[in-house]
Amino acid sequence: MSFEEEADNSVYPAPLAPDSPLSTSIGNRRRLLAFAALALTSAVAGGLGIARTAAADDGPASPETAEQAAFWKHEADSARGEQRLGELKTWIISQPGIETSGYIESVNNASTLSTILLWSGPANRMQQQIKDKARQLGITATVRQRKYSSAELDRAAMTLTGRSGQGAFGNFKINSVVGLDPDFDGVIVRGEYMQPPTGSRAEADAALAKAATAEIGVAVAIEPGGEMFPA
Repeated sequence: MSFEEEADNSVYPAPLAPDSPLSTSIGNRRRLLAFAALALTSAVAGGLGIARTAAADDGPASPETAEQAAFWKHEADSARGEQRLGELKTWIISQPGIETSGYIESVNNASTLSTILLWSGPANRMQQQIKDKARQLGITATVRQRKYSSAELDRAAMTLTGRSGQGAFGNFKINSVVGLDPDFDGVIVRGEYMQPPTGSRAEADAALAKAATAEIGVAVAIEPGGEMFPA
């Protein structure tokens, strides 16, 4: 390395020519050192970021995550419940004599794994067998007593079909008939009046239901709507 003398006899390193091999080597070294320092700084900062992320991940689950977990658990439980309830229903309808046993229908609740047996007539051996089968499947089965049998409800629904403008329904257009409803012991007729009835809609519906019940021998409820549209 060359040195340059000053007036006070002190000696300093002589500046190197920018294009000298030694100058280029030193410049490269400095750039490498600066790059290494920058890389180290970035690595430290990145490490701290990763540490913070890991710490956040190790924390308690967010409310959204807990709600999602509860939702998926509910869905899985419901699916298992529906499978068991379907198995019970398949078993019930395959039993010899079920049509005349008093059994009408099952009202299932998959989330509670329970069913309500709509039943007409006294308790009998078939009813007990259904309860026993439900118990084997882990299903809670209760009985809801009904006045009308499945056959009576079917006959009433068929009788009302095409009855618009006739008998008690002389001023009523029947759009649809519900032969079985878990909340009503009878049949539900839905439609609209051909001419505005006297009094309120509620009063007219009550009067028509009373007349229709007397006419067909099965309890009838009247509701608006029920028009069927082609798919």
